[in-house]
Amino acid sequence: MKCHIQLSVLMGTLVLILSVAGCGSSSTDPDGGDGNGGGNNGGTELNQDGPWMWANPAPTGDPVYRVKYASEKTAYAVTGGGAVLKSTDAGESWELAYRVYEATAHSPSSFFGLHFLSEDEGWVVGTNGQVSYTNNGGGSWSDRSIVTSQSLRDVFFYDAMNGVTVGDRGSLYRTTDGGMSWTPIAHSAGTAHLNAVAFNDANSGWIGGDEEIALHSDDGGLNWTQINSTWRGDITVGHPMEGGGVIFGTRQGAVIAMTSPTSWSFPLVADVILDAHFGDTENGTVLYTDGGESFLGVRTNGNWTHHRLQFAETALSFDLRGSSVAIGGWWGMMQHSSNSGLDWMDAYEVLDTDGGSATQLLDVAFDGGFGIAVGMNGTILRSEDAGVSWDVRSSGTQEEFRGAWVIGNKAFAVGLNSTLLRSVDGGQSWDAMTTEGDAQTFHALCMWNEVNGIVAGAGLQMTDDGGLTWTERSTPFPDQVTAYFAASVVGTTHAWVGARGGHVMRTIDGGENWTLHDTGASRAIQSIHFVNETHGWAGTHSQEFVYTIDGGENWVEQSLPGSAHDVMFGSEMVGIVVGPTGGVWGTSDGGMTWDRQHSGLMGFSHVRAIHMSSVTDAVIVGTESKILYTRTAGNLPSN
Repeated sequence: MKCHIQLSVLMGTLVLILSVAGCGSSSTDPDGGDGNGGGNNGGTELNQDGPWMWANPAPTGDPVYRVKYASEKTAYAVTGGGAVLKSTDAGESWELAYRVYEATAHSPSSFFGLHFLSEDEGWVVGTNGQVSYTNNGGGSWSDRSIVTSQSLRDVFFYDAMNGVTVGDRGSLYRTTDGGMSWTPIAHSAGTAHLNAVAFNDANSGWIGGDEEIALHSDDGGLNWTQINSTWRGDITVGHPMEGGGVIFGTRQGAVIAMTSPTSWSFPLVADVILDAHFGDTENGTVLYTDGGESFLGVRTNGNWTHHRLQFAETALSFDLRGSSVAIGGWWGMMQHSSNSGLDWMDAYEVLDTDGGSATQLLDVAFDGGFGIAVGMNGTILRSEDAGVSWDVRSSGTQEEFRGAWVIGNKAFAVGLNSTLLRSVDGGQSWDAMTTEGDAQTFHALCMWNEVNGIVAGAGLQMTDDGGLTWTERSTPFPDQVTAYFAASVVGTTHAWVGARGGHVMRTIDGGENWTLHDTGASRAIQSIHFVNETHGWAGTHSQEFVYTIDGGENWVEQSLPGSAHDVMFGSEMVGIVVGPTGGVWGTSDGGMTWDRQHSGLMGFSHVRAIHMSSVTDAVIVGTESKILYTRTAGNLPSN
């Protein structure tokens, strides 16, 4: 883990999270809420500016759950990070059109379904009854949500006023005023999750869900009748067919072409049906997996052609318009074909590291606008604009890097098997430096200045020649604490190193002498940061978190909502902690209280490291090469 240097910042007052107006009257929902209406009169414009912005992948690294064309050139997609993406070139490129940040009661937010009547007018739905509406192509959005704790999975409007949305635990709502209010609709499916809704016209509607649930309405969604049959699994997707009826896809691998409540067929059976679009029962396209591979199956006049996709096991959803096909999937993956799926191109930006999309970035460091991020497979990334854009540099090794450091035009990367690399040209090229002792893992390196510094691993090593050579430094402490995992430096003489058993070792004379201090934590100190000579914070990987205001002589426990992979403060008051399961927490009172920040990261995305350059600017890195940056200390900007 990295070590940190003192930040030259002035104490200031941060503008904290803006309050967004709440939902209106409550509506009856399957999980016990009651009332007779929903939404918030459609009048609250939602905050679209984000506290954390994606640098890699771009435009986001969230899974893309649903893709829909609104016209020949305009397409939209929704993500697990509560974002709406928009393309104006038929899916060749995408930009962020909207992200909801805990607006009203919707925390955290994911979007699962969307429906656009035109290039301009559309609705998206997601967690906790979230419904957002735009009538200007995503230029602005208003909240038309339902008061429920259930997730909404799909939405369909057969005209500008009339629509239906469905979701978890039998959630089924209907609106006749464009989503300004919603009415719960009774049905016979009980609490089975409802995943898909589609209409052929103002009368004929279809719903599919778990437990082989299929429903039909012939009065515009006011009443629903269950269609009893065996559908070969949970129905997860559904789209209307141009010739009437609906095409359903099941999680267990069946495509169902239903022309009426009493007439259906199974055009295709595979392992998993991800998405399907048909004009009629004889002509359509299916995205599916079979034998661990992804395929796009095209049915023409009843005959099938199957194209194996090179992005196996990452695709989730697709849509097509003419010969243009757009696919979205895991880790923000977007692919586009202009010839009906024969050839594909990337429609998103992702750094091409040796480890591919699976690379973990384990540390990040900056000095001004120049910074580096390091990780697995010898990955070194370089930025010259404070983390907005990055390029991949060759390290000459496949060893895993654990720590990074930048000072002036110099940069360092350290890791497994005593790997210690130095750059003296702003991260452009890298050379291996000489260290002492047997092969070990270096966890952290930091420099007081461009000449003197320390590296922490199975012991301490120091340099006095700018990092060309490193010499082992013995410490007079028991063997059980002489393994060091994190370090922080301040000024030209002060340093703190985190060790086993909750110990911190301190020097105030440039490393000549060290004293040992017990923080009260029981496990190894894996992250540590001092913002000046007195105020510091330290954490373990088991949710133990402590702080000191006397330079490390005494430590006091602080309550942290999650485990700390890394911590950094921009002042004595303002700091950020990052951790597993997408955890990013911020404080503006020195760590007395912590709030989870609106990063958009999902639970499977572990955040490994943070560098905070000021009380407002920070960069975080983690799994799948994810990089995000903030200019507001991770807090919501004003509208």
